[in-house]
Amino acid sequence: MKKLTLAKILNLGLLLLFSSCVNNDYDINGDIDFTITFGGSEFAIPGGSTEEIKLTKVLDLENNDLIKTDENGNYYLTQTGSPSNASVSIDAFTVSKPIFDPINTTVTGFDEEIQIKPEENRELSSTIPDDFNTSFSIDGENLPSEMKKLNFVDVNLVATIHLTYSEQLMREFECKDVKIQLPKFFVTNSGLVDANNVINLTNTPIRDVTGLTIDIPITRIDMTELPEGEGYDPATQTLLVNGEITINGDVSIWTDNLYGEQIPSDVNIQANVSITDNTLNNNDINILAVNAVVQPDINLEIDPVTFDDLPDFLSDEEVVLDLDNPAIYFNAENYTPVRAIANGTLTSIYYNGTPSQSVNFAITEENAIAGEMHYCLSQKPIEGEGLTNILIPGLSSLIEKIPDEITIDVDANAIEEDVTIEPGREYFINTDYEVNVPFIFGPNLSVVYRDSIDGWQEDIADYELSGVLKLTADVANKIPLNVAFEAEPTTIDQYGNTITLTGVSVEVKNEEGNNIIPAGTMQAATTTSITVEMKETAEGSMARLDGLRFRAVATSENSSGAQLNEQQSIQLNNVKLKIPGGISGNFNDL
Repeated sequence: MKKLTLAKILNLGLLLLFSSCVNNDYDINGDIDFTITFGGSEFAIPGGSTEEIKLTKVLDLENNDLIKTDENGNYYLTQTGSPSNASVSIDAFTVSKPIFDPINTTVTGFDEEIQIKPEENRELSSTIPDDFNTSFSIDGENLPSEMKKLNFVDVNLVATIHLTYSEQLMREFECKDVKIQLPKFFVTNSGLVDANNVINLTNTPIRDVTGLTIDIPITRIDMTELPEGEGYDPATQTLLVNGEITINGDVSIWTDNLYGEQIPSDVNIQANVSITDNTLNNNDINILAVNAVVQPDINLEIDPVTFDDLPDFLSDEEVVLDLDNPAIYFNAENYTPVRAIANGTLTSIYYNGTPSQSVNFAITEENAIAGEMHYCLSQKPIEGEGLTNILIPGLSSLIEKIPDEITIDVDANAIEEDVTIEPGREYFINTDYEVNVPFIFGPNLSVVYRDSIDGWQEDIADYELSGVLKLTADVANKIPLNVAFEAEPTTIDQYGNTITLTGVSVEVKNEEGNNIIPAGTMQAATTTSITVEMKETAEGSMARLDGLRFRAVATSENSSGAQLNEQQSIQLNNVKLKIPGGISGNFNDL
């Protein structure tokens, strides 16, 4: 007996590819000659239908890390970059501690012509001369070049003023109404200093042994209180501060404090002034913080976005991804005192020599990097809570041909505004990003799917085909793309390699004479009748047919705004294999 399996003949067409339910066996036996022809003018095998073939099965993306689906099954391309950070700082620096020479003055006019009786207690007063003052300077060199303007520096200083007098005739000498004027640029939190930076000494004694010591904490040196020409010069990176401390007012002697009856005619007063830095033990002033306009280096080095392991339907050289609104989500955590602006360039890089594409973007003062920021670089507006959307016309051009990588070059700078920053401290800006490209099409998208079926040669070796095979089917398309099918025949060469078969032509066409299956939707499929005709053009070539290599090109013409979804599908109905002229074979079982 010879068993003729017509299912093998079905393998000659796309019926096998789409898992047709047609699977009929015919047994033919007997003692007669089975060299026969089935059919007549045409032999047709009854057709069936496939189940809906979901897009998720066609694209086979289960293990792909680049193509994902959202909660609704919509496809999108995604890639996450490596986190990076940039350090921001200005160099630590010190300035000179001022050195004060002791100052002296003589207060005169205490003596009186009258005789003071021991039991009398009289106040003898006089006025401190105008020359009781001291000048000083604070200077610095090689200050940080990042500083473009300096408003104030924070310090931890103590200004000490020590008053004594030289006469030993009194047990104490009294500041009746003395004012010590500190420089306006000294900022202090001392309760002894009034709003005009004056220390007011009223009825305050100066002891004959210990004198009077006044300690004033200085927390800040305010450059805005300096006259023009002083302070910080960014051109030379130098600092110059000139100051003066003056002491004036009335002092007194009470006669009950005199030794005996002698009344002095004048008293010599001395003042010693010093500055101590609580953080240093040398002759410098340590700068704890500055309020300034600074331009520190902000080197945001962001790793490229790489596109490895692309699925087959995106890696073809003919693919054109015209996507509606690709987006790059860029997160920045700015732990620096400065707000940063930036000019950036996104560039697609191709290792095969394809010219690169670039688009530019800007982070302006309006949406500067400050604190925790979430940016979305997109072609069309995208809204989201806490999201700062930066529109980049032409962004989709970067991935019309999917690149090997997209580089992100960012030139970031601090906004020229007053900030408070600690010299020598390292601050950081942390960044990360994610590319998110929903498969929502523009009008010019074109993706390519290639596949093949083979292994037919062994099955058809026993049969004499008439030279023409036709596969017909009604295709119900729920994918929102027009699909154009092309196919070519293949055979096996002497080395076992699959090659194109010459002598057999393959044509795919619909009822309108072209090879297009129009786009449909999940809610409304389009139905198109197609015919795949394999025709022998050189005698004997059909016997060498081993399979088909086919190419499907999906385009978005007339489907702009649609999105790929894993539930979209294709279904084949009324699948039939037709053999014009019938089929012949030697089926003798000898």
